[in-house]
Amino acid sequence: MKRFAILVSLLWIAFGTAYAGEPITIGETVTITSKILGEERTILISTPPAYGQSSQRYPVLYMTDGGAHLTHTRGTVDFLARLGLMPQLIVVGINNTDRTRDLTPTHVASRTIDGRVFESPTSGGASKFLDFFERELFPFVDEKYRTLPLRFFTGHSFGGLFALNALFTHPEMFTAVLAVSPSLNWDDGLSIRQAESFFDDLDELNVTLFVAMANEEEGDPAPTRLDRLEKTLSEADADGFEWAVMRMPDETHGSVVLRAHYWGLQKVFENWQLPTDPETGRFVGGLEEIKVHYAGLSKKFGVSV
Repeated sequence: MKRFAILVSLLWIAFGTAYAGEPITIGETVTITSKILGEERTILISTPPAYGQSSQRYPVLYMTDGGAHLTHTRGTVDFLARLGLMPQLIVVGINNTDRTRDLTPTHVASRTIDGRVFESPTSGGASKFLDFFERELFPFVDEKYRTLPLRFFTGHSFGGLFALNALFTHPEMFTAVLAVSPSLNWDDGLSIRQAESFFDDLDELNVTLFVAMANEEEGDPAPTRLDRLEKTLSEADADGFEWAVMRMPDETHGSVVLRAHYWGLQKVFENWQLPTDPETGRFVGGLEEIKVHYAGLSKKFGVSV
């Protein structure tokens, strides 16, 4: 019996060794000591599949709640890039230690949602968090990874509130912003007031904004907060500004992120592909059309495409 047990163990070891596969990894975890925030921050960084086999530089997609959304976002980027609908990206996810502090633009001691009171004693730190992005996170990523000077941002819930605030207070930071189910109720509709003030007499804005909302406002009297924000965006007359609002009433506040990233990235890169014949799938045009196409992309994104 003892010999049989040993034989089984040896066979198991041999079988496991012979069929051991290589692990599939999509990124790495790094720690940044932030002087601005006064604490260590965990950053999740995912590079494109072929990153190690080339010297190519890539745009960077930054997002909040990296631990929750890095995996599906990496998959969405890879899927769309493989179809030629967008370029590959480096994806950087930031884990939050105090979401309310980091992602809210103003201090609101408490707020009421559906009759429930939520205390927010640490709220109002978004300005400092944006400072962390600009002065510490961007330089770190640019130094350690092969990046292009082309940055995008996406955030969900409070992260969506943070995304809108970043656009309205630091429009030069990101070429595209995705705000997923943003907390438009924060501080009595702060984002809507920011938008109205921001777009007043604004002549030029080379930014794409995509806003997605799940079922949070279903049943609310019209106009809802999203209705009001959409109206402001529709009246914006800034040259170069592109935007879209998408309602996803069949999604919940938690489930909306994956689809929002899929449609949001397609909006940002909606003219990425060369024009093709819908029947044959072949490129329509010649050399001059190719030059015009890529000149337009280079102008839109501010880098040579």
